[in-house]
Amino acid sequence: MPKKFTQGRSRMKLRSSQVDEYCQSKGIPLHHWPIEKDFTSFDLGVVVSFGHMIPQRVIKCFPQGIINVHPSLLPRWRGAAPIHHTILAGDSVTGITVIRIEPSRFDVGPILSQEKVDVPDGSTTGSLTELLSNKGSEMLVGVLGHLEQHIENAQMQGSDGLTLAPKLKHSHGLIDWAMTSTEIDRICRALSGQISIRASWRGEALRLFEMVPPNENLAYSTNINSTDPDPCPGQMIYHKPSRTLQIRCPDAFVGFRSVGFGHRKTMSAAEFHNGFLSSKRAGGKTILGGGTDIG
Repeated sequence: MPKKFTQGRSRMKLRSSQVDEYCQSKGIPLHHWPIEKDFTSFDLGVVVSFGHMIPQRVIKCFPQGIINVHPSLLPRWRGAAPIHHTILAGDSVTGITVIRIEPSRFDVGPILSQEKVDVPDGSTTGSLTELLSNKGSEMLVGVLGHLEQHIENAQMQGSDGLTLAPKLKHSHGLIDWAMTSTEIDRICRALSGQISIRASWRGEALRLFEMVPPNENLAYSTNINSTDPDPCPGQMIYHKPSRTLQIRCPDAFVGFRSVGFGHRKTMSAAEFHNGFLSSKRAGGKTILGGGTDIG
């Protein structure tokens, strides 16, 4: 398994994963990646969310090869972040695909088993990961129980519907206020807790937290539209009844319950309003810049 690291103040520190802790508690031998020696005592390899290219030398150590449990309907969303991209794209259906590992390329091997899974409304990367993890574990057990049959009936992947799911970058969290409220909602749900959602104001980053679910926010935005008949995209308005910061998109408002401004600590929307948005401090309409405007 690959090593896990956390960033300390002075250096990267090795930390244990759940797999590491389980193996230690059960007395199971554990080998960290990269594997330097060949193995001859195992029939089959299994990887899930591994993230490293496995060379032919290692694959050949397993007479039955290596299989991978991938959280998408391959060939859709090949790559490191299939669940994130499922949410970003607004897919209503995803799934689990069990494939055989091929050397030198990711997620291209023959399909041993594949099942669809509906994406629940409002899913985050975390909640969808949990759902697909449970489904994937069930499918893995089924494949292992009838491995020879699945290998014999394996289907090669085609190119129809092929999409890529590259690893997310810091830039994925930058908001452009020309985006629709639906697009911003997807970004927040896909990146929640991993990459901060950011815009710019007064030349500093404004990080946006705790987005209000769109259906709940609709009632707030209707009230706001009645008080300001001509809001501009990116305009910030504090909605006192809901204690939320409302920001205008081309089609609607999106609401956030807390923010972080510049290097200041996270504050509630009410605290941000009192400290920065009140009429005497802000002066007129307060318009956010897109995340790309951050200097």
